[in-house]
Amino acid sequence: MDQTDSFTAYELLGRLRALLDPCARAAKIATFISEAPARRAALWLEMVCREARGDGPMRDAARLVLSDWATVKGMLTPRTISEARVIAEELGLDPVAQLLDNGKPQKGYREETEPSPSHPRGLTLGERRALARRISPRIIERLLMDPDPGVIRRLLWNPRVTETEVLKIASRNPVSPSILREVALCPRWMSRYRVKLALVLNPCCPLSVSLSLVKLILHQDLPTVFEKEDLNPQLREEARSLWKKNGEGIFDHLRGMSSPNAIPDQEADSTSGVRCK
Repeated sequence: MDQTDSFTAYELLGRLRALLDPCARAAKIATFISEAPARRAALWLEMVCREARGDGPMRDAARLVLSDWATVKGMLTPRTISEARVIAEELGLDPVAQLLDNGKPQKGYREETEPSPSHPRGLTLGERRALARRISPRIIERLLMDPDPGVIRRLLWNPRVTETEVLKIASRNPVSPSILREVALCPRWMSRYRVKLALVLNPCCPLSVSLSLVKLILHQDLPTVFEKEDLNPQLREEARSLWKKNGEGIFDHLRGMSSPNAIPDQEADSTSGVRCK
């Protein structure tokens, strides 16, 4: 990526950071990837992955892109995804190729054809979907196990549903990957760290979703990912790689703070105000 492209790429990240609506943000990302040449799109995604792992000024914006990735990918045509993935593989951009893979679940799953005993009995699919939209608290627990993605989609947007209940959906195992994809596509809940972590730790989650979210996992939680034996080896290796890189960065930072030239906290400029993350 030359200097002009690099400036444009960082400029786009800056604009994305200013967009508060996740759907508008995802649409802008998808438009850029669709209209840009495949090589440029692949290189931009590589820059996003790199910034998300770093500690620079664009880290938060890059992490927003990864949080929105499931929605973005749903807006792209198969041809756009395929062309960008081929370029990423040719250039050896493994993190980008992972984002653009076909989204197969980490392990096989046989779709349910009938609701389990925990579902409201005697209700049609249409009735369950309507119930999920205007649900009462007493029936929430029973709908959390529904096998239909449409029911879960409506449930996720119901204002009475709490994070605790969404975590139960994100942690279901076995479960259809399409159910977990609905969670990943819901901006309301993808802003919650515990929900992202639950998806990454679920072996039924589509690998492309897990690989995009693992880059957002805190350093102290990465060992939980790479030590979990039922997760995809590729996901575990990515978590281990991120843990090692982050660990080296933390070590370098601490070593710098212990340097004789480091400025003690009490000598810092008192007018600098509160530090932002």
